[in-house]
Amino acid sequence: MITTETIYVATCDDCGEPWLDDNDCAGHFDKSDTENGLMESEWHVANDGKTYCPKCWKLDEDDNVVVNDIIDKQ
Repeated sequence: MITTETIYVATCDDCGEPWLDDNDCAGHFDKSDTENGLMESEWHVANDGKTYCPKCWKLDEDDNVVVNDIIDKQ
């Protein structure tokens, strides 16, 4: 039998890079596995749910999160 399964993949909202877990796996069957993995990684999850990989965000001198599209405009 062939069935349909839902896979959860987090991608950077700036560059599109997928988040990979410790086993270099991007897709997870459990949404909470993806959410928890992001929170434990160097990725940033914004209040609006957008996700940013380590290449696409930084902290400014006041510890505010700044993402690349804003950094590039400065």
